[in-house]
Amino acid sequence: MGELLPSKDAPQLIDENEPAIEKLADRAINFHENIIYFPVRHHSPVCSFHLKNVISEYVPECILVEGPENANALIDVLTNPESKAPFAIYYSFSDKSGIVSESCEDYKCYYPFMDYSPELVALREAKKLGIKAEFIDLPYREILAASSEGSGLRDKSLSYNDDYMIARSKYIYEICERTGCRNFDELWEKYFEQNGYYFSAKDFVRQMLTYCFFSRKDTLYEEMMADGCLAREAYMAQRISQAQDKYRRILVVTGGFHTCALVNYSEKYDIKFHKIGRGEEYVYPMAYTMEAVDSLSGYASGMPAPAFYQMIWNQIEEGISAKEAYKNTVLNFLVGVGRKIRAKGENISTFDETCAFDMANGLAELRNKISAGLFELRDCVLSCYVKGEVNLLESMTLKILTEATTGDKRGRLCSGASIPPIVTDFETQCSKLGIKTGTSLSKEMVLNIFSSVRHRETAQFFYRMCFLEVDFAVKIRGANLHTGRDKNLIRETWKYKWNAEVSSELIDRSVHGGTIREACVNIINVKLGKSNTAGECAELMVSAFEMGLSDESDSMVRITDAKITNDGNFISLADALNAMCRLVNLRELYNAQHTADLTPLIKKCSGKLVSLMPSMADVNDDDCDACSRVCRQLYSLSSRKILSEYREEIISAFRRTVKQNPINPCLQGTVYGLIYGSDASVKDEITKVCKGYFTGTPNQLGNGTGFLRGLFSTARDLVFVEDSFIKMIDGLLVEIDDDTFMNIVPELRMAFAYFSPGETDRIAESVAAMHGCKSRDITEKRGITPKLYKIGENIDKWTERQMSREDVPQ
Repeated sequence: MGELLPSKDAPQLIDENEPAIEKLADRAINFHENIIYFPVRHHSPVCSFHLKNVISEYVPECILVEGPENANALIDVLTNPESKAPFAIYYSFSDKSGIVSESCEDYKCYYPFMDYSPELVALREAKKLGIKAEFIDLPYREILAASSEGSGLRDKSLSYNDDYMIARSKYIYEICERTGCRNFDELWEKYFEQNGYYFSAKDFVRQMLTYCFFSRKDTLYEEMMADGCLAREAYMAQRISQAQDKYRRILVVTGGFHTCALVNYSEKYDIKFHKIGRGEEYVYPMAYTMEAVDSLSGYASGMPAPAFYQMIWNQIEEGISAKEAYKNTVLNFLVGVGRKIRAKGENISTFDETCAFDMANGLAELRNKISAGLFELRDCVLSCYVKGEVNLLESMTLKILTEATTGDKRGRLCSGASIPPIVTDFETQCSKLGIKTGTSLSKEMVLNIFSSVRHRETAQFFYRMCFLEVDFAVKIRGANLHTGRDKNLIRETWKYKWNAEVSSELIDRSVHGGTIREACVNIINVKLGKSNTAGECAELMVSAFEMGLSDESDSMVRITDAKITNDGNFISLADALNAMCRLVNLRELYNAQHTADLTPLIKKCSGKLVSLMPSMADVNDDDCDACSRVCRQLYSLSSRKILSEYREEIISAFRRTVKQNPINPCLQGTVYGLIYGSDASVKDEITKVCKGYFTGTPNQLGNGTGFLRGLFSTARDLVFVEDSFIKMIDGLLVEIDDDTFMNIVPELRMAFAYFSPGETDRIAESVAAMHGCKSRDITEKRGITPKLYKIGENIDKWTERQMSREDVPQ
């Protein structure tokens, strides 16, 4: 069906290199030799098609597959019929010994597999035929150690099998330009995925090696060294040499970029691995998703659009020709996407779908392809399905098409797979609570946490996942137990989505416990031990409560008690008191049982705050609100049973505080208001202080508004008991000049903001009466009309001109 570069499409680029490539191909795939090399592109159906045929014809005794060798123990899990792709091998390495870099960072990556991944096809065929199969690449940690900072798997890559070296070379860019293909994936589909089915195995390998030969030739030696590519090839060559001593017929399956080097590899190396400590490296199988496999999602791990090519592969496996398989798949997606767009309210008809299919076939013929493919599908969908507002609808249509061709399937592992217990516990909890994790689609749950025990347990599970920093669920609506916001909401709305990161993050957390609950308890205990303040400990107790870990509260209370004893920071102790009081209220609200008594902690924390309070008189404005909140909280607690015996001591501390000099005026007003609530006789003292502020210097006048703001936050009734106080304030403000008054208006507004609208009206009535009018005389006064305003403006301008005339007597 044609070569990689058919003459009618573009000039041949093989020229003088053709003998070298022919020799390379002859050495790579000669069925009479004791070893053959099969080059692949990761997640390529056509590579898997030819690989199966080669295995059937060559019948090797051993198949060596590119992949970190410390995953060999997982091959039985990967090839078990119960294991359903997509799945992946998860590698994590904690560089505690600094073998990768001095920064001793943590690293992780995935080695994903689809049904049509050549590596998985090789492993499955080996098991079916009773052939030995092994991974032969360096362990993940050694690949990292052989790579330079910012290169290869140290370039923040999450995928082990990244095809970037064969997809981004200058050679590929030039071919794309000469053939009219928009990118490497379109080039690959046209000349390999479609045409490749009609080649013989040897011709296909020759095409692969031609393309890989030039890609490698265009890659700098220094780049391959920095990438770790050369170290990996040296080790794979060593493993191949060792296998030749044991087996007579060997099949080597590697990425085409490596195959070009391995076929002619002659150097002998004895590579030694770095020694690492226990628990620094983990290798586990895990379920994966099509979304994560898709290279367009950021993993760059091979072919894009896994759902599209999975459908192609399924038909190829059934014996359907490649041409028909592509035609059927394009039609299937056109109909499916049209159905989903109609569900969004857009008018996509059967005629539109027919036109789109005809266009796809026409584009394929125009582009000299055997059939329409992924790129024709995208082009005709945008041309035939986008109507109306182009930008908006185009975005929606592309989103639907991309989601469809990507797929939402999630794989699963066979029973008995060696995965950490915490991952198994996650699956068990999701099944028990009815949380659907079968796909990678985002789902929403509304939880009635007060009326349903199951919903409460579900919320606790979500909170635990958030505490473990596992990217699985996020609360989008509901009460915030840490800040007290939206506490009137009785329902919680959560969004959750399963993805490959969930399993990998749980594996990373497995060092903390065998279950999610155990991991949360252990992490809380570690954080409690490391916390520097009582406030941090108290907030952790709130986190434990929302996660349903109240039965662990005894140990948390003991640790928090010790932190309160050693904590001398007023703000930290204030945060601790606030959190513990909030926790007491939450326990009553949620009817929590079997929880440790917090009364001793609250009394102890309150006692320290009372003793420290006078020293906080001159607190800065940033911390003033926190101090004022603590004062209000202590006053409130002293009126309840929990701190009633300390009421006199608290009031006494308040009296000492307001006498401090200097003192923050806002805090002073707050505390005076609290004292007034206990002893109304302090009113005269408050009036005196207020007069002192408003009749003093301009700076003191500004402090006066701060004093009122604090006072009104705790003693609004002072204004309404009798009108003497409001008369005093009015009298003081009347004496202030206009400019000074305008400067303090913003602060005055903040002070009176504590009053309700009805209370504000009452104050307005009282003040208006003092000046011989009614409030409506002010609030209902008609404004100046635009016409009258314009007349006045003209008069001002005329007057200004007249005053500036020189002949006018001054």
